[in-house]
Amino acid sequence: AGRRGWLFCLPLLLLQPQPANAVEFDDLWLRRDQQGQRLLEAEQPAKAAERFIDRRWQATARYQAGDYAGAAALFAEGDTAADHYNRGNALARGEAFEAAIEAYDQALELQPDLQAARRNKTLIEELLRRQQEQPGQQQDKQDEQTEEPLPQPEQPQSQQSGSASSPSPEEAQGEPANQASGASQPSTTEAEKDSEEVEAPTVQAQHEALPEQERQQAMEQWLRQIPDDPGELLRRKFLYEQRKHQETNR
Repeated sequence: AGRRGWLFCLPLLLLQPQPANAVEFDDLWLRRDQQGQRLLEAEQPAKAAERFIDRRWQATARYQAGDYAGAAALFAEGDTAADHYNRGNALARGEAFEAAIEAYDQALELQPDLQAARRNKTLIEELLRRQQEQPGQQQDKQDEQTEEPLPQPEQPQSQQSGSASSPSPEEAQGEPANQASGASQPSTTEAEKDSEEVEAPTVQAQHEALPEQERQQAMEQWLRQIPDDPGELLRRKFLYEQRKHQETNR
């Protein structure tokens, strides 16, 4: 919510002048979206999504309801920079990071000066880079913990991870972004600190569980930087169009 300045305005389909016999249909269209708007304001986005007729409004409501896959699918039906940008946000929230980067790229192809898409793409690329580095860092720490009975040069655990060094972005590009092993990036400093403090064998299980907890916390911190309300400017535009329609019918 603190990064709403990043939001890109999603254009509503403007109402065109209609013949007299179509006025009643337009009123019905507006009532449905008005109902959806009120449900959004009442913090009931799931119900709002069922009322909205406009695809972008439906996508926005699903996004706010946490249905990121549904929102991404609806945004994918459009081909504007705004559609691709918001699809990227939905995919990022759903932890489909590589697909999110592709969506941001499509937005930037259509609108190269869309800085919000560029910033979010950089953010997700950094998140993926940290994910790809972490398996090697965790394996190094495990090697250090078990090295006493084994000669250091052998490093038998490194065969399980492939290499103790961090993979390059090119090497790990083909890995699925939503695998459990790469779902987030822990803080290396905090993990090492915890490993120093926890020495007693009786708390080994707790020690082993810490990296996963840290990864989840780090993931949440990163994802909080992705805009969580793509409809703020859209709501303003909707209210503006609503007033225009009311003034026209006076």
